[in-house]
Amino acid sequence: MVGAGAYQSQEVVFANGTTNPACSSTLKTTLAFTVPAGNTAAVWSGNSSQFSQGTVAGTITVTMNSLVDPSGNSVLPSSPPSQTITVAAGAPALTGSPALTVSSSSVTVVFDAVTPTRAVTGATYVFNPGSSQPITATVSFTSGPFGGADQSQWFGTPASLATGGSFSLSATFSCTNCSALTAVQVTFTN
Repeated sequence: MVGAGAYQSQEVVFANGTTNPACSSTLKTTLAFTVPAGNTAAVWSGNSSQFSQGTVAGTITVTMNSLVDPSGNSVLPSSPPSQTITVAAGAPALTGSPALTVSSSSVTVVFDAVTPTRAVTGATYVFNPGSSQPITATVSFTSGPFGGADQSQWFGTPASLATGGSFSLSATFSCTNCSALTAVQVTFTN
């Protein structure tokens, strides 16, 4: 039987409670396909079969909302098929290597990361000063000199919705003999 149909996302609920489709710059709400005569597998139209669950934790429920025969008559079952996909609320993580810019009195660390819950409460920076013992700097975004510098400010803006759980962060630390620092590792707390 030749047929055409479309799966449509009926509800996308992210872990932070939003159902705003703007939380993804690439969110598609309809996937069009045909089923050629004698086949049971869908043939996706164009690039519509491309699916990305994104970077924000939550659930995505996909429900078939249209299925027609070659004459255009609906053959959609009374209980349309659906599938729920869960995007886990994992820990924040770097998406690449942090960039380190050093001078004699300061070091700046810049990195890109992703947090499925769109929240980060702290970070630990472990600097490698070459042949000496590593130096650890723990940063709290809820108090101290970095208080309020967390990504909740960014994630609270309309512009952040298109980035999902992705963010960039830059932190500058004062130090002595900073030029001896050769690398940094960053981990997050939530």
